[in-house]
Amino acid sequence: ALRYLFLSFFVLGVLPLFTGLLFDLTIMIPLRMPLDESPRFFLERDWVLGIIFLKVWFQLLVSGVVGDNDVKAAIQQIINEGPENINVYDTMIRAVLPFLHCLLLYLCIPYALSWGLAPLTV
Repeated sequence: ALRYLFLSFFVLGVLPLFTGLLFDLTIMIPLRMPLDESPRFFLERDWVLGIIFLKVWFQLLVSGVVGDNDVKAAIQQIINEGPENINVYDTMIRAVLPFLHCLLLYLCIPYALSWGLAPLTV
């Protein structure tokens, strides 16, 4: 039971939150916020948006439209084995961590560049 809780924390909590936050930071906030105001984050809305985006991405991945073959093979293995035979370590290494790695890069690199370059322009 603890292994399902650990895996669901990442799959149903962290990944959707980071996906929605990335969408909010790159698309929504630049469109709706004036430059002289500080943005407000609604994490529950970002989480719901992330759930929707991950559901669409999952369907596109399973249908073969997008995605890496290694991640697709890992997800197909999870689907074929069923939830009672899931290997948490293998699932984290082959399916969750590559996606989390990309999300963290997309979130952290612009932040680090803006903090690194901002003192040079002032």
